[in-house]
Amino acid sequence: MPPLTLAARIQQALHVRVVQQATGPWTQVTLGQVHVPGADEERGPRFLLTTELAVRLSPSLFDRGLAGKINQASREKGRAVFAVDLTLNEVVAAIAYHIPEDSSSPLLITALAPRSDAAAPVGRACVPMLKACLHELGTYLGRGGQLGLRPGGAPIDEAQQLFGFRPAPRGTGRLEVVLVQDAPRLDELPSPGR
Repeated sequence: MPPLTLAARIQQALHVRVVQQATGPWTQVTLGQVHVPGADEERGPRFLLTTELAVRLSPSLFDRGLAGKINQASREKGRAVFAVDLTLNEVVAAIAYHIPEDSSSPLLITALAPRSDAAAPVGRACVPMLKACLHELGTYLGRGGQLGLRPGGAPIDEAQQLFGFRPAPRGTGRLEVVLVQDAPRLDELPSPGR
């Protein structure tokens, strides 16, 4: 049996339910443990993608402002996905997001933070896997897989050059989206270990 694609691994671990709260309905999203093999698949998983970590990103290892946004999104709303390098046993990248009330709007990335220290190359390599998680969530929620990036969610040049975002079309609305990324075709999704 061939190994599962990253999209299939994410789909298996993604759990979404709407819960009633005092403030109204809340979309609760949980991404269990998505193990991603390294280049040598026989050695076992190299990375872990999950929402189920009780961690605070350190401003000494991540951009201070982005770390603060991710810490707040994780603590207050459970709206952060983490990439853990299992070799280092440390978080190397994280992404925080918002689900707009308007169901025709794409998911919004509020912070995208790869490491800013010596582990930065590994953190940047994990960003496509984190975005794949949000593309899958957006598709599951019926919003298509397009993602929007809010101002201050990541350095604009880096988001365009390294992570494949493009300028948002005019009239994107009140949600202050500066960059967008369309859902990848299946053959464009990052493959585990590559």
